[in-house]
Amino acid sequence: MPDQTIQILLIEDDADDVALIEYFLAEPLDSELRPREFKLKAADRVSAAAKLLAHERFDAVLLDMMLPGGSGIEAFTRVRELCPDIPVIVLTGIKDETLAIKAVGMGAQDYLVKGTIDGRVLKRAILYAIERRLLVARFESILDKDLDGKLIVDGRGIVRFLNPAAESLLARPERELLARPLPFRRPVRMPADVRLVGASAQERLVDLRSVELEWGGESAELITLRDVTEIRRVEELRSEIKERMLAVDLKNEFMTTISHELRNPMTTVKTAIQSLRDGLVGPLTAQQMRFVELAHRNVDRQIRIINNVLDLARFQSGKVKVELQRMNLAQTVEEALQAYSISQGGPRVELVR
Repeated sequence: MPDQTIQILLIEDDADDVALIEYFLAEPLDSELRPREFKLKAADRVSAAAKLLAHERFDAVLLDMMLPGGSGIEAFTRVRELCPDIPVIVLTGIKDETLAIKAVGMGAQDYLVKGTIDGRVLKRAILYAIERRLLVARFESILDKDLDGKLIVDGRGIVRFLNPAAESLLARPERELLARPLPFRRPVRMPADVRLVGASAQERLVDLRSVELEWGGESAELITLRDVTEIRRVEELRSEIKERMLAVDLKNEFMTTISHELRNPMTTVKTAIQSLRDGLVGPLTAQQMRFVELAHRNVDRQIRIINNVLDLARFQSGKVKVELQRMNLAQTVEEALQAYSISQGGPRVELVR
């Protein structure tokens, strides 16, 4: 951090403490920490500090944990909402050190106990808090650009950090999530898929993963949320296609088997009819030959149908391609009508040309 004027906002209602801190900051800084100029502005409560934060730039905030009209963690939470990007150092009495430690766990950069600090300690704490905040800002910048949602949850299940992707997946702003319990039921075993209601009340399927880490000196978890709605939808579609292809294969196999079983006896019938046509079993009358010819044509027709079924099965399996050919429609109709001409009680059909 280059040499510059450090702008400090002190939120303190005790005038003596304000004067003491102002005195400490006016003391020359030793060469170890490099010379800086510290400028201090004070507010006696959070509401007054909010007005200053709205119009001026500050590098760090010193916050008394015991203020009128909002004290303790409530005051710290309010200040964090007002200036989430500015490092906050809390000031507390000896008896309230536990409260200060809790504030650090919630994002305060450091805490100082009144009556135990001097100018060197105060300035060192401020400069180090600024440096740490810069490092955290770089870390958060990386996470902010991550397309996966990231949340840091402490051992009590309270959200301590989240990135914009997590806000989007949870469809809630940071102010409604930070320092509050995890807004969904966490699976016992992870990784796991959970269903979340996202923007526009649209349900999203989210892959949930977790790793342990340390946050603010306490054990915590880094939870990663990845939107897998479309991925799971594609996987389901692939599974459905696979099942359909299996059904098609079974149908084709069935059609092939049946067609083969039908073609064998039809071939035998055709051979017998061919023997009658060729006179191998004796001469036929004109009427008998007419019936034999009709039977022969219909056996050929049935064999073609069976072959077409086999071709269809091969076509559906991708083994053959269909080639369109011209056909004699009049001849096809005439052959179909001949089947009726030998029926005594069937309908009478005539072909009008």
